[in-house]
Amino acid sequence: MTTDFLIVGGGIGGLVLAELLGRGGKRVVVLERSTAPPPWSRPEILWPATFELLCKLLPRERWEQQAVLPLEGMRLFDGQQWRWGISPEMLAAANVQPWSTNPNQTRETLMTLSSFELRRGVEVQEVLKEQGRVIGVRGRNSATAAQQEWLAEWTVGDDGANSLVRSACGIDLAMQIFPIDLYCFQAAWPTELRPQAGHIWPNVHEAPLSILAAGLLPAPGGQGMGLVPTRPHADPAHAQAAYRKLVESEPALAALLGSRRFPEDFQLVRRPWGHAPKYGGPGALLIGDAAHPVSPAGGQGANMSVADARAVAELALAGVPDLVAAYERRRRAANRRSLRFTRGAVFAFGLPEGLLFNRLTAWLLSQVGSRPPIAARFIRTLATAFLE
Repeated sequence: MTTDFLIVGGGIGGLVLAELLGRGGKRVVVLERSTAPPPWSRPEILWPATFELLCKLLPRERWEQQAVLPLEGMRLFDGQQWRWGISPEMLAAANVQPWSTNPNQTRETLMTLSSFELRRGVEVQEVLKEQGRVIGVRGRNSATAAQQEWLAEWTVGDDGANSLVRSACGIDLAMQIFPIDLYCFQAAWPTELRPQAGHIWPNVHEAPLSILAAGLLPAPGGQGMGLVPTRPHADPAHAQAAYRKLVESEPALAALLGSRRFPEDFQLVRRPWGHAPKYGGPGALLIGDAAHPVSPAGGQGANMSVADARAVAELALAGVPDLVAAYERRRRAANRRSLRFTRGAVFAFGLPEGLLFNRLTAWLLSQVGSRPPIAARFIRTLATAFLE
């Protein structure tokens, strides 16, 4: 064996795991297919426990300079004025500070850490097995087309919902597709908007809905990470007209998206979701989306992945005898709890629009928002659901 841990995929969880293991004295190699950040990004929220762990790997000041901003709340435009959906007072009552991040820059920053070996531009083509045990992978260098094998005592799959490592373990993950398409974009932050608040423009101009809303979260460097959630398979002409009407409904949104064509100038993301029946097999472990892909609901995905990484590192460095079983016992309940936000969103978006978007639901949301103790409990649940 040439290394202790081979991590397939340079996601946030895989990179955190690599650094924690490397600092603990393990030999770690990370294989990452990309050679540079993708040209687009998406919104992502890190909850306090996740950010505090990142600050143990690099100084807080560097994170705030390069990749994250403290989020002061979420504002909603009701067609006439801005209102707080989640206010600074609610966050203070919950004692929770969320962090908005540029996911690409977060991962690039983690790649600068030095306790592990990073190989970029490697596309894993085959997972190697011997007598039923995963022993490594065979990959192809995208620049030279040369093939190489990497062998390891443990191979960790941080390679997404369609994980090759999971398939090699014979683990069947029955996934569903989240019933909303997400069109992501990155743009300069409009000067008209509060610089550290998230902003949502619900579509109050159209029924039935094809374009549900537009949303934007702040990121360092005067950037915003945004998305436009839509009904899948909407009539293209109808969706384009609805998009244009929404964009023209508020000056800041027009400044943000006025020059963008829909859908050509966006990155479409369709999110599968599910929960693997096992978190690994002989010689292999699964973390993040390889074990439990989720939707953006509740901001759980990146935080679940980092919590997985912490658990694997602590158990591995403690030398537990059955690493896969111990890891699964520690993480399954928390990940199942986090998946409830995706299940709830799937149920809600599956309701007839007359039930989902009506005066009763608006009243219920207003009651939660007007009662800080209720809102604080909900925010604390979001911020801690992924923890054991």
